[in-house]
Amino acid sequence: MSEAVAGGDAVVAPPADAGAGGADAGGAAALLSGGGDGAPPPDGGSGNGGGGDPWYAGLPDEDRSWAEKKGFADLPAALKSYRELEGRYLSGDKLVVPKEGDPQEVFDRYYAAIGRPEAPDKYEFKAPDGHELDADLTGRIGKKAFEAGVPQAMLAPLVDEFNAYVLEQQQTAEAARIAAKNEGVAEVRREWGDNFDSRIAQANQAMRMLELTPDDIGALEDAWGTPRVLRLMHKLGAGMGEDALIGGGAAQRFSLSPAEARAERERLESDPDHIKRYMSGDKASRERMAMLNQIIAADEERRRNG
Repeated sequence: MSEAVAGGDAVVAPPADAGAGGADAGGAAALLSGGGDGAPPPDGGSGNGGGGDPWYAGLPDEDRSWAEKKGFADLPAALKSYRELEGRYLSGDKLVVPKEGDPQEVFDRYYAAIGRPEAPDKYEFKAPDGHELDADLTGRIGKKAFEAGVPQAMLAPLVDEFNAYVLEQQQTAEAARIAAKNEGVAEVRREWGDNFDSRIAQANQAMRMLELTPDDIGALEDAWGTPRVLRLMHKLGAGMGEDALIGGGAAQRFSLSPAEARAERERLESDPDHIKRYMSGDKASRERMAMLNQIIAADEERRRNG
């Protein structure tokens, strides 16, 4: 055995047959590193020593085909691609779209991320100009929207469009109702001719005596039509003016006679207290005088018509 001294340290020379062992060791190193000299390819190539199989040659067929199509030069390149993919789509701050069967908390995180409020009553609704929100309706819509995961930004335009549609329908219906009422009034005007104003006054008197509100009359018009309502109210008003409300063939005392009405009107017109109340807008005084005038007008019309 030979020795050499260098820097005070002894180095044992390899045995004479180390060449074969070294060759064997070099072969093992080449297998582990993918190169023939125990080091990775300096150019980051396929690691096949310049003409051997690619690095993915030992993979299953499906994986080998995928790697080949991707064109990864080596395993580090494939790992880098996966890391980038994971960073983009699988990190904790990325949005995960839930699928059927996922826990509710997965859905809740997703809904919160896309803008669903934290509770059903946190949805914001805007009432159309001149209208008020229906708390019961908005509560029900908010509950269902929350359950479905609807974000505020999506619900708002839907509600606005729904409100616009409802308003259009209401305006169309109201325009049709007004047109029908006007046509009904025109029909009765043609029928009554010169007596229209006095008979309308009698109809109004009947409405007041029966304490019917405009809403009551509107409901009757919607149900019966304006012509029928006016004729009925006129009949009642004329009966009041003639001291009787006719029904079932019987007559019942209801109001003053024309003579009593004239006498009462003359008395009130000479009463300073009544005049003062009437001129100040006293409701009872004005209604009393209107009733007397209606009775007198009905009597005058009856006389004109013979």
